[in-house]
Amino acid sequence: MKYFTLNLRGTIFVVEEDFIHDYELKTNSPLAQLNESSKYYNKDRDEFYFNRSSSMFDAVLDYLATGSLHIPGNICAERFQKELEFWGIPTYKLEKCCWRSFYGSAEDVATLDKLLCHIPCESLRTNGTIQLPERSESGCSKSNVYRILTDNTTNSGKVWYGIMCVTILLSTFLFVVMTVPAFRVPVDTTKSYPYSVTSNTALMYYITRPHYAVVAIDTACNVIFMVDWLVRFFCAPSKLAFIRSFLTCVELISWVFQWIGLWMELQRELFAVEGIYPVLFIITLIYCLRVLRIFRLLNNNVGFKILLLSLKSSARELFLLTVGFSCVAVVFALLLYMAEMGTDTDVTLPNVFVSIWWAVVTMTTVGYGDYYPTTAQGYCIGCLCALTGILLIALPMAVTSSNFSDYYTFNKYRERYMKTVEKTENSD
Repeated sequence: MKYFTLNLRGTIFVVEEDFIHDYELKTNSPLAQLNESSKYYNKDRDEFYFNRSSSMFDAVLDYLATGSLHIPGNICAERFQKELEFWGIPTYKLEKCCWRSFYGSAEDVATLDKLLCHIPCESLRTNGTIQLPERSESGCSKSNVYRILTDNTTNSGKVWYGIMCVTILLSTFLFVVMTVPAFRVPVDTTKSYPYSVTSNTALMYYITRPHYAVVAIDTACNVIFMVDWLVRFFCAPSKLAFIRSFLTCVELISWVFQWIGLWMELQRELFAVEGIYPVLFIITLIYCLRVLRIFRLLNNNVGFKILLLSLKSSARELFLLTVGFSCVAVVFALLLYMAEMGTDTDVTLPNVFVSIWWAVVTMTTVGYGDYYPTTAQGYCIGCLCALTGILLIALPMAVTSSNFSDYYTFNKYRERYMKTVEKTENSD
């Protein structure tokens, strides 16, 4: 019987010829070409030398002997996959008991790659989709000004970031304060309320205006926002990428419509006409976008980026949740509507659309109590609806929480790696 001597980094394996050829291997496998013409054959020692891991090759021999492929302990799954490719053994031969360690490692690597794609390890920061330019020797160059306004890792950038944080918080607080009657002053007007709206809140906005001090401070904040946006626009290395950023568009709309709102307050008599209320309502809705400036404070926050990345990775599960929730809500709405059709009370469901509203607030465990069942069959449907809602919401949320936990854990590894690199560079 003929034997082959295989040398793997000094570890000798002696195998029978029939032992290897009993299994079908890929044509490019070195084990399928064990002859004197092989590039791995050492004529002087009459052996085949491979500069490969002997511990992993032992798993290969174990597969050839038993027909069962297993991952050795303390072995990197990605490295083991490369070894299988080299020896010409297909990965689908792997036994089910090793699936978790083999495919789980691949999932971890994919998750880590996705994290590093959104939050890279390099010290160079990015703002949205805009790559920061290289540092220039000139202190007043456009690149340095843009870096100060967008990068909060430098001393000057931290100072400006602090100013913007205070300004955004103050502007948001003033916007909230403007809705409180105590911070508004009455307006002398002899005209009657011109709009066909009976809301007391809308009437308050017509007969009062914000206090002058509130308007003055809010205007000063808007000047800062406008100057900051314009300077960043003119100093941006790519104006197209700057304009395409979501937060940039929100800031532009915010300070532009804030000036429009101030002009409307000063020219109030121009809008005291019948029929213009829908226009004012639309302008007010757009004006409310100013509260989205608060997300600029979280733009460079790693935790917030991880949260968004977790939601993005769970998009499929969230989509299934939305579709399933909608279908179940419609089913329970129709069931309750039919079950309660014979009753006539103040809380009777007038139509299926109201029934869907009831199903949504019941499945989300909100339960406003504006509509509810009053019959025995309605009580049963309501119980089933609430229990189904809890199950539907709980199961996909577990996946989202798991994704967030994975990204949060891997981000800790990324930070440890960055600290190691930084420590090494400082020591050099």
